[in-house]
Amino acid sequence: MTRAEYYSEINSLAKYFADNGDWTNDYSEHSDHDDRCGAIHELVDGHQFVIYYSKAADVVRHSEKSSALLDELGRQEVTDLDTFNTQLAFFAMVADINHEIYTDLFLKLQQ
Repeated sequence: MTRAEYYSEINSLAKYFADNGDWTNDYSEHSDHDDRCGAIHELVDGHQFVIYYSKAADVVRHSEKSSALLDELGRQEVTDLDTFNTQLAFFAMVADINHEIYTDLFLKLQQ
């Protein structure tokens, strides 16, 4: 995967999860911030970029938020690199999606 492919997927997921995005139809009639966070976690947890070792390593390589796991939970014991990369990839994707959602929202508010 290239960096452009990674961020294309992140942008697509951010649009899906944006305010009034399609996720509200798929997850809940009464969708709020906590529902959105839970839905993002659920989707990312099963995403191919996280569950496949080689794709998880690509996420870690391309994401600007690859240290999000360490920022959130602190130092972690690493038992094997593949599993650690999937954990890093999960937190990086969640952080990247949220960054895109809130950057877009901020820009809309500035207009």
